[in-house]
Amino acid sequence: MNLKKVGHRILALSLSLALALSSAFAMPEASYAAGRFSDTAGHWAEQFISRAYNLNIVSGYPTGKFMPDKAVTRAEFVSMINSALDLNSSSYFNTDLKDVLAGQWYYRDVTAAMTAGYAGGYSDNTFRPNNYISRQEAAVMLARVIPDFKGKGSLKSFKDYRQVAQWAAAAMEKMNGRQYMGAYSDGRLHPADPLTRAQTAKILCDILDNETIEKTDKIVDENNTKLTERVYVGDVVIDEDLGEGNATIDNCVILGTLYVEGGGSKSVT
Repeated sequence: MNLKKVGHRILALSLSLALALSSAFAMPEASYAAGRFSDTAGHWAEQFISRAYNLNIVSGYPTGKFMPDKAVTRAEFVSMINSALDLNSSSYFNTDLKDVLAGQWYYRDVTAAMTAGYAGGYSDNTFRPNNYISRQEAAVMLARVIPDFKGKGSLKSFKDYRQVAQWAAAAMEKMNGRQYMGAYSDGRLHPADPLTRAQTAKILCDILDNETIEKTDKIVDENNTKLTERVYVGDVVIDEDLGEGNATIDNCVILGTLYVEGGGSKSVT
């Protein structure tokens, strides 16, 4: 069977895929042990901040503070996602975004996120890297990183569900159904509010705890292999050694590239 490279948006083999999907903040210039942060003791997210720091997802500021309630920019957010997933793509889109230029600290993170398929630019050809990311914008990116939720959450139980933008509703339902994003103490989602550093640390820690994430390339060369509800950070290769055998990919996210080199004409689903 001739080599076929299946792009992120091509479902040529009826694959049941979500082809989509974070380096630490570049803004902080120094790292401090989580226990030494002067502003996280007693904070509701203290344990998540500590874990995210130990996993090199976040870092502190030169002042010794973490600033847990500080809003996160779009560039910082994709940097955290890439770091959490160890997303180190060897190939990147040659982005022509007007505000993402080679040499800027976020260039590789933004282009890696776009290559993986979980982030994109605006219609005016910008990424707006220094804009604060809203909770619903973050939900859209993260929903592309995790497998579909079989059961779907509901937003109607939240007082402000009508304030969720139409383009973000499905993603917010998915994130809520997976219990990664819920309401504030006032029972509201606050979809347009900026996401904070503390909230981001918690969400990413929860995703790492609850999703099956494979960070190395996956080679499929055994008959009747089934990949189910996994996040593949690297490439997935349906190897030629599979011959005419069967392989099934069900509800997976492939952030790298799917290569189909083996399998029969109707044996890869």
